[in-house]
Amino acid sequence: QNKLVHEDARQGVGELVVFIRGYCAELAILATRSLRSIPFTIVHWSLSSVNVVKVNVDDGFILAHRKVCSEVIIRDEYGQILGACSWLTNQVSTVFAAEALAVVCGLRFAYDMGFLLVMLDGDSKSVIDKINDSLEDLSKISALIWEAKEVSKFFRDSRF
Repeated sequence: QNKLVHEDARQGVGELVVFIRGYCAELAILATRSLRSIPFTIVHWSLSSVNVVKVNVDDGFILAHRKVCSEVIIRDEYGQILGACSWLTNQVSTVFAAEALAVVCGLRFAYDMGFLLVMLDGDSKSVIDKINDSLEDLSKISALIWEAKEVSKFFRDSRF
């Protein structure tokens, strides 16, 4: 955005839409964090390898309504937003399922956008451990873990 001010650069409609969606997704993430109690942590972004996109996933879960909003932001190695989206899903029974659903949504979105090298970043170490495990998952979220593993096969490289 500084280029618009300092270098009189022009931004295309597509770039503007991606920026606005990213901004809205970040606001949605901040808004949903107040819906659940999370311990405060400081997150440090690290630069990805060249041509690898960072897929950041998060979720907002309302247990009383059994609804989850999955948010995804994809950034390049310079931190520029390449895409952002959110999904609302009903009838989700646990926080664990909500986190797994956010991972699946993030992987699907990265695949739909055509990225081949992805690094997934999310809050749930348990879900990521299950995806990385070579053994079959037998938990209540096994279908979501299986789907995440299947979508991951479409990438040239994926890191969790």
